[in-house]
Amino acid sequence: MSVVKHLLFVCCAILAFRCGVAAETESSKGSRMTTPDGRFDTACFPWGEDSSRELCRVSFYRLIASPERYDGKLIAVSGYLRRVFGKPVLFPNQASFEAGAQSEGIELMAASIPRELREKLDTGVPAVLVVGVFDGKYIGNALPMLGALRSIHNVQALVPLPTGP
Repeated sequence: MSVVKHLLFVCCAILAFRCGVAAETESSKGSRMTTPDGRFDTACFPWGEDSSRELCRVSFYRLIASPERYDGKLIAVSGYLRRVFGKPVLFPNQASFEAGAQSEGIELMAASIPRELREKLDTGVPAVLVVGVFDGKYIGNALPMLGALRSIHNVQALVPLPTGP
């Protein structure tokens, strides 16, 4: 069991280093500060699949507060995935969905959702990470939405961290 905890710790440390640490990057034009989410007009980290593009790792709440900042950008955001009127919609959490806060939902447009997650959309998938281009101008068809994710590259379930000793 201690080996599993050690592996989880190492994985979390690597993830924290890659996604949660501000770093200086050098370029021929000088240095430019990068952060995981582009705060204070900094650049986001280079995207692993194409280092010429930036990937902003955004908290759902930062996205709710400033959707215009991320419009048209490649983002990674995590949340609660649920089917709403036949379409996959990402919410900050289950309580937001249950309260009917559709204006906090992000519709996943033409997403390739893995089968094991697709089968759970009617009951809800507690924690997923989605990578796609945020469309903050999309307001939804039936109900107002926060926006949409287009050109989705990844939808994956997150594994909850163990609690307790």
